[in-house]
Amino acid sequence: MDDRFRNFRQEFSNAYPGDNVKELRFLLHDALSISVLTQKPSLGMNFFTGLKTKGVIAYNNIKIMSEIAELTENTYAKESVLKYIKDVGEHYNDDKEGTRLSLYRTNLYRAMVEVMEDDLNKLIAFYDLVHLDLKNKWDVVFHLEKEMKLNETPKLLTDFTDRLNSTAKSILLGKQVVAEAAGGGKIVSLPTEQRCTGSTGGGEGSSSTTTMMTTITSAAATTARDHPTERQPLAPLNKDFSESDLRELLVDLSDWLKVKGNVYMLKLLLTDFKEIAVAGIQKAKDPFRLFELLMTPGLISRTNIDLIIDIFNVCGWYGAAEVIRKRIPSFERFVTGMPITQLSQLRQNLIEFGRLLDKDKQDKICNWYTIAVEQVVDQWDLLFQLETKHTFKNVGLRKFIDKLERNEMEYEASVLKKGL
Repeated sequence: MDDRFRNFRQEFSNAYPGDNVKELRFLLHDALSISVLTQKPSLGMNFFTGLKTKGVIAYNNIKIMSEIAELTENTYAKESVLKYIKDVGEHYNDDKEGTRLSLYRTNLYRAMVEVMEDDLNKLIAFYDLVHLDLKNKWDVVFHLEKEMKLNETPKLLTDFTDRLNSTAKSILLGKQVVAEAAGGGKIVSLPTEQRCTGSTGGGEGSSSTTTMMTTITSAAATTARDHPTERQPLAPLNKDFSESDLRELLVDLSDWLKVKGNVYMLKLLLTDFKEIAVAGIQKAKDPFRLFELLMTPGLISRTNIDLIIDIFNVCGWYGAAEVIRKRIPSFERFVTGMPITQLSQLRQNLIEFGRLLDKDKQDKICNWYTIAVEQVVDQWDLLFQLETKHTFKNVGLRKFIDKLERNEMEYEASVLKKGL
């Protein structure tokens, strides 16, 4: 168990490479001492060793890591958490009451996500930080918390908030919260009576900022229950958005996807549409060519790119939000849990199923279907190859699920059957 827990912590750390470790350092500010947070080299594994030493995490309780993965919308981290919890099985106990990340920490993170270069320059100028080697927004806010005790003095926090853009400011002040269950990804206002003056967070150092925070109530969830079929356009396009503008956006998304996405995941999802020949999907090597296949039959257009948004949401490619926002300022963010209307339940299940396939399981499935293991790039390539063999059509799908259940992959089979 110790080896498995150590390997998981390393895998989770790997989800935040390079400067991304600064996000972890910021999020763990309440949980770890400054000496641990500033230890050189700055590695996520050092932070998690510190959390283990303090008893914040244990082999059967990784709640704070799960919260971090969800908050940062890091697909790789979320997959690691899901797999580890499944491996631990009945021994896992995450203490479902309360949270590990304080409400102050969560809101400050969400606010900083909205901070753009202009805002950052204002902060650097106001606090005279130009001479310091601060590489990104997480460096800046960590420095302000460490050196100026930002979260311990309301006046300092007010000055800080005043230098943010309106969206970030509203999040931090608690006047608005990101309602992931409703509002189509919009930031929605809470009525005054739903704001609070008491702290609900579990982190140290949050008590003096309680008047800045808000209790996230069930209001947003109630809205979603009352209007289960309502859905605003995911990326509202104005009448001046031309086909040329659309192609520019698709080029940008293609470039992003080449670096941070997976073309085989995209191919797997595109086989959902009878309007697109599978041969064309197989032939395409570049994500942009796959996007073009969606344009030809009108599945996406200059007036509607909801399918693109659903694809990126299902795949967990949340980092592309900034790419979209550059071309479509009205688009705010991807929202986990948003109802997917443009992709079938089976496509969604296949993505969730693929995340459960480690190398051993991939090799086993390859051998069932006489697919050369060495010719498979990853699990998404494997699933796309199976799709071209009609494995997931009607009788083929039932047989595939039977094979999973016969070969000790009952959980994977249940994921594939969900909602069908």
